[in-house]
Amino acid sequence: MAARLPSTDYLRLARRLRARLADDLPALHQSLQLLADRQDGHAAFASLEEFPSQQPEDYFARMVRAVTTGPVLTYSARRNLLNQAARLGISRFHANLVIARVAHEVTLPGNGQAAAVLPGRYRLLGAISVALALQGAILLGGWMIFS
Repeated sequence: MAARLPSTDYLRLARRLRARLADDLPALHQSLQLLADRQDGHAAFASLEEFPSQQPEDYFARMVRAVTTGPVLTYSARRNLLNQAARLGISRFHANLVIARVAHEVTLPGNGQAAAVLPGRYRLLGAISVALALQGAILLGGWMIFS
């Protein structure tokens, strides 16, 4: 875990970031977030030059990954993400594409996340209900034909 910056160093770096990135609000927001994460001990950066410069879509994808826990995103979380994308200057269409891409990445097997979201007993229950519905449709069809 990274050591906490003295408050004067933290404030000095934040002022420098604001001065350097005043015209690029998405990069400023990302850099201030990274600085705050460093202050909280989540990430370590040795100097101001280590803050990466990202495109708004890449930054938005990081935001989506932080919120996404599986292939299904709640309506309120999606709405909040779309509002954030609008603030970053990303169109609603492109924001939905980024959300879909991240959701797809999360569900891929072998990335540390489980591909299936339902426990085994619910999958079995789903398979049984589909089989019963199919049998019922076959019986109904046979009854309609022969009566």
